[in-house]
Amino acid sequence: MIRFFKRIHWSLYILLGYAFTFVVSILLFAIAPDGSDFNPISDKNTIDIVFVRYLYFVFIAPFVETIIFQLAPFLLLRFILKGHFRFWSYILLSAFLFSLNHPFGDYYIILTFIIGAVLAFLFYVAKLRRQNALLLVSVIHAINNLLAELGV
Repeated sequence: MIRFFKRIHWSLYILLGYAFTFVVSILLFAIAPDGSDFNPISDKNTIDIVFVRYLYFVFIAPFVETIIFQLAPFLLLRFILKGHFRFWSYILLSAFLFSLNHPFGDYYIILTFIIGAVLAFLFYVAKLRRQNALLLVSVIHAINNLLAELGV
């Protein structure tokens, strides 16, 4: 699968990256107990100003979370492990940290762990492609958040 993602055009990379996160979310939400997908931060009543809510969830959060939960673990492991960088160590660490940032119930943590693993995979492959992994994964994450906010 890495080979396939390394070869496709960047626009298809973003589209398939989002599709991958969407399918995983749909499958997990289909088997989720009622109310387990509730995120109190994105609750419509939490932030009254629509513009500010969308600015935060669609632009700021994806970019900042990509820096903290994909870029930082990637750089940290690359520095600590030097030439012995391990793909699975990175995926698991990144996904674990991403899920800890979304502590809205056990099932929600599991969901965000899996989504975090997908985003980490996409970040890793974008690095292999020698493209701006931060930008590509931030855009995929932003699309995911936008459509979640719109209720799609």
